[in-house]
Amino acid sequence: MNHMKFLFVLILLSSLSFAQKPIAVIDFEANGISEGEARALTDRLRNELFKFKNFQVMERSFMEEILKEQGFQLSGCTSDECVVEVGRLIGVEQMVGGSISKVGNVFSVSARIVSVETGKILKVSSYDYKGEIDGLLTQGMHEVASQLATEKSTVTLPLARSVGAFYITSEPSGAMVWIDDKKVNGFTPLVIENQPVGEHKIYLEKGGYSTEITAELQSNDIRRLNLILKFGVGKLRVITNPYEADIFLDGVIKGKSPVLIKNIKAGFHDLRITKEGYSSVTDRIEIKSKLTEEIKIDLKELATISINSNPSGASIKINGTAIGKTPIGLGLDEGNHEIELSKKDYYEKKASFGIKAGEQREIKLDLKHHVGAFRISSYPAGADMFLDGKRKGKTPLKISNVVTGNHSVEVRKQGYFPKKNNFNVRVNSISKSNFDLISIASINDKINRFKAKGLSG
Repeated sequence: MNHMKFLFVLILLSSLSFAQKPIAVIDFEANGISEGEARALTDRLRNELFKFKNFQVMERSFMEEILKEQGFQLSGCTSDECVVEVGRLIGVEQMVGGSISKVGNVFSVSARIVSVETGKILKVSSYDYKGEIDGLLTQGMHEVASQLATEKSTVTLPLARSVGAFYITSEPSGAMVWIDDKKVNGFTPLVIENQPVGEHKIYLEKGGYSTEITAELQSNDIRRLNLILKFGVGKLRVITNPYEADIFLDGVIKGKSPVLIKNIKAGFHDLRITKEGYSSVTDRIEIKSKLTEEIKIDLKELATISINSNPSGASIKINGTAIGKTPIGLGLDEGNHEIELSKKDYYEKKASFGIKAGEQREIKLDLKHHVGAFRISSYPAGADMFLDGKRKGKTPLKISNVVTGNHSVEVRKQGYFPKKNNFNVRVNSISKSNFDLISIASINDKINRFKAKGLSG
């Protein structure tokens, strides 16, 4: 340690009133409680000892600074020998050490004052407390300090009786309970024991219903409370990036973001956020009584897509939802999509594609016309067959992939009169027809016989 600082400490201590004894408090050993809780209780004891004029109590920060400069580690220092060593290093006459234990719901504080010069225990204190640890902080450590600083008896005290109990019922029953913002295990009706005397904030909640009161508790009292729950309200704050998005709650527009929506019934609600050029957002949110729910959302820019088809005028479905007819331009959410085109007399066309936020994409799809088939025969065979004026071959003949609808079929053979007919081709079917051709010679022969008969008559 810096010699000048050490000299300053000695001068300071020697200048104190002769009746005041320089004393320091080391952190109590924790048994069944956390190190942080033991540290907080030790700090309270140090403050309580300061109130008694027979002690000049060294501050924790000053003690730790001196020990740090001397390279001394306080952790694990619980024995009387170690406590005395600390006292010698920091230059006080007496040291206070001890332990804080918890067994069940009983806290036990064991404290002692040790002479730094002789190492003897000058005074001891034992104190038991039944209840919550905050009562030990506010009441118990004062009692321990009083025992160490005065001539009060240091025997174990009876269990503290500065506690009471609540018996809470509610309408409706089955409500959760909070006392002083701490949730209690169980549901109403409920007995809650070992509560410190004084005023307590009691809050009940079930579903969207709640109530809150302040109730005072007396020592050893059982306070009966029957509380009626009312439908609570809360608030919702919505902030979007970018701003000026339309905010809908349960289908009703509530304004543009950023917005604070007040007086919302507690419970679940449907939230929808829309903005032109951006993907809409839907969510199921819970509003809690007397609380403000905050939602911050980064909106994603829509992708832009144009859809064309050959031929045009095809009906469009995207992800099963009818959109319109080609050609069309629209915005889509980021992700994978399925497009389906349909048009009378054409086969449906499907395609899948993925798209990113803000991307621009053009999709063009060719539709295939419905087709069927012809099977044409003739008597006699070997006639030239023409489909819609174009020669296709000689009979008998099958022609596949003929678009559906009405078609003209003509059969020609030398020496025979041509024969023509119209046929309707149906999708995925075969239209059959047989042409009986009439020979020119047979007709001429009939004409000659008819003429001969006429002359002879």
